[in-house]
Amino acid sequence: MVFYFTGSGSSRSVAEHIGEALNEDVVSIGEALREEHFDYSVKPGETIGFVCPTYFWGLPTAVLDFLTRLTIRGAHGVYTYAVLTCGAMTGMAGDMLAEMLRRKGHTLSAQYGIKCVDNYVPAFKVGTPEQIAKRMASAEAETNTVIAQIRSRAEGDLNPHHSGLTVSLAFAPYELYRKGRKTAKFSVDVSRCVGCGLCENICPCRAIILQDGAPHWEKPQCTLCLGCLHRCPEGAITYGKSAKNGRFVNPTVKW
Repeated sequence: MVFYFTGSGSSRSVAEHIGEALNEDVVSIGEALREEHFDYSVKPGETIGFVCPTYFWGLPTAVLDFLTRLTIRGAHGVYTYAVLTCGAMTGMAGDMLAEMLRRKGHTLSAQYGIKCVDNYVPAFKVGTPEQIAKRMASAEAETNTVIAQIRSRAEGDLNPHHSGLTVSLAFAPYELYRKGRKTAKFSVDVSRCVGCGLCENICPCRAIILQDGAPHWEKPQCTLCLGCLHRCPEGAITYGKSAKNGRFVNPTVKW
């Protein structure tokens, strides 16, 4: 069973590749949060995987919320792993996940990391098409390596994008993220918005409602996955000064 969280599709792509290779179910954490589905059972021979992006060198708050409420039946002794996707380094995200599982009586057997396209557009450009293609090719190669390691039931910190230095430095930026995540920075170009409702339907926090045919953020904070921004079919949503930095939706994912 592979649980994943995604905004633009990179972590979903990794999770689907793993699920297909292992012939295991793939579960969207975002959909589970929206549907309030937190009770799962492990099938005989299954592994348990968590695939999610790294936010400010930590876990997305939506993933923390899901893990807090999660129950996995039959998980005792089952090989359990984390695959952390990132634009640069994963910081303390794996350690946070391991601690959350420990509190529920589970042990994280292995931690992996995969460098994907950096799409935090409030701060960075997504890159040229050539740069994106190069990063996606390397991410695919890393995914294949991770799949082989999962199949062999490798254990320990096998994450090439995790270092003690970034863990020690991660607490301050993560606190900025945790206390920030302000939805007031979202804006909508109403001349481009067609009122399709996709943003409302995919928000894992249920922070968006349509008002007069356009999205309105009714909660002061969200998990800042930026799925609404990246996946808006008309490119009508921005966050702060993100408009100049482009958008990215993983082209290998079929939504």
